[in-house]
Amino acid sequence: MPAVTYIGREFYGDITERPFPSLKEIVLCDFPNLQEWFAADGRDAFPVLSKLIVKKCPKLTAAPIVESLQHLELHSCSATLFNSMHALSSLKILAIEKVADLVSLSGEFLTNNPFLTSLEIISCPKLCLFPSELCTLAARKSLKIRWCEVLSSLPQGFQNLKALESLEITDCHSIVSMTHNGIGGLSSLRSLSIENSSNLISLSLSLQNLTYLEHLTIMYCPSLVSLPKGLHHLSALRSLTIISCPQILSLPEELQCHNTGLLRNWELSWVSSLAGETW
Repeated sequence: MPAVTYIGREFYGDITERPFPSLKEIVLCDFPNLQEWFAADGRDAFPVLSKLIVKKCPKLTAAPIVESLQHLELHSCSATLFNSMHALSSLKILAIEKVADLVSLSGEFLTNNPFLTSLEIISCPKLCLFPSELCTLAARKSLKIRWCEVLSSLPQGFQNLKALESLEITDCHSIVSMTHNGIGGLSSLRSLSIENSSNLISLSLSLQNLTYLEHLTIMYCPSLVSLPKGLHHLSALRSLTIISCPQILSLPEELQCHNTGLLRNWELSWVSSLAGETW
């Protein structure tokens, strides 16, 4: 609806009762000139709304604050809209994609949402840091970071995410190395994927501490020179995928010496240098 510039209070009607007492989900998509979405005066218009998705609303700067909201997705919107939602406190799922002017996440926003279990940050080219408050979210199970080209490191205290089960880092070209103790402290991690990080040169030796890790994927990391030692300690590992890492000339010696036992249930995919490796 390209002609709509405001969602006004007439949207809620003239009735004195709650206008949307049963509405659970709203998807607002492709309003290129929408600037503001007003709240209902003195009324809780959406008492049970749990999911809000806003897509392709680049000029929208404000939306009603819904206390019951648990799932929020913002795609191709502005950082101003996201920052206007600082009062939310019940989120479990947050996805931010193509928010070009987002520089950082608010630490206060993260601490206000202690039940946040899933966080996705995708295509935010100016995002340069995560606040340390990210590491205080004890319920976090999934973290996905994609196409954040200037993000250079994970926050201090990353190892405190003891409930984290899935971590994906893709197209973060400014990351040179993983924090020494950060990843190794993720005691519940089951899936780790690092992809298309062109300047990554090393992985943490503490990777061997991930005793619950089932899937490890490393793809398109042309500067990565070796895998850390101690991978044979990953007793739960079911699949190991390494693709297009031309500087990796061989597997750690421990894996080669124990291939009959430890590699029995692994899937190994190689490209380039490892293609000639014998087993």
